[in-house]
Amino acid sequence: MARVPRILLLCAASLLPLSCGSSGGAPEVLLAPQNAAAAAGQGLAAVDLLTEMTDLVSVFLDAFEGSSCQTVPCGSGNVRLTLNDLAPEGQLSSGDSATFLFQACTFTLGEDTVTLNGRFTLRAETVTGAAPGPFSIGVSVTFQSLTVTGPDGLLSVDGGLLLEAGSTDGVEFMTAVSGSRFSAFVQEGGASKSVTLANFRLAQQYDEETGGYAGTLDAEITSSEIGGRITYATPVPFSGTGPNDPDDGSFVVTGASGSTLNVLVLDEVNVRILVDTDGDGEPEVTIDTTWDELRS
Repeated sequence: MARVPRILLLCAASLLPLSCGSSGGAPEVLLAPQNAAAAAGQGLAAVDLLTEMTDLVSVFLDAFEGSSCQTVPCGSGNVRLTLNDLAPEGQLSSGDSATFLFQACTFTLGEDTVTLNGRFTLRAETVTGAAPGPFSIGVSVTFQSLTVTGPDGLLSVDGGLLLEAGSTDGVEFMTAVSGSRFSAFVQEGGASKSVTLANFRLAQQYDEETGGYAGTLDAEITSSEIGGRITYATPVPFSGTGPNDPDDGSFVVTGASGSTLNVLVLDEVNVRILVDTDGDGEPEVTIDTTWDELRS
């Protein structure tokens, strides 16, 4: 949850002049001490996945310059771009859209070299004002069998996201990533796993001067790692100072038969999980762990 600034940078940058449903029939998981850490960790994995997808889209936001259909060279391979850039040209504005068709497109993302195949489409739903002054933006993204192959393995994604951001003073920013359904398949080190997010929303606030942040995650998560579906809610927003992990907040995970995990932040290192397997409101087991252990 300490990665708020990375989502913020995408959304704020996209306002500058540019230089070039439910998870269905998956069974609910009965939450118990044996799977508590793995279930709680699915929320952190969901935040990381949404952030990585947002970072990926940011690489291609400078598409709103040039002809309506062009081939953009990659390190190797190419990406076919179909562009609808409404006035003012060269700047993201309401109604702008672009479709990217990747054909073994290799480029650098962060510190890694990755190869893309498949397609995604983005559309500017609402754009008002311009960063760093008062602004508001909403960009929808649809992924269609987009495959990202990197040094650690393969990631394939399908589904849609709505990316939102805004600020009234250029200091305090809000961002959100939401959607009705988004799925991912990961293959790494000979092992594979899948996850589907449904009815999800990751909302965050960030203060550029102090580095303080707060955020919430609400989602249905179906994961092969835990063998079914769980639901996340955040009654007390996570908060902290970037780039550290949160030092306050809580979230609740709900599974089958009313079973719950009440996950309490103790500080920026330690987390406590209260396990209520029978759903009577009284936890039977308390598990003390850390952010790092939940990620693993």
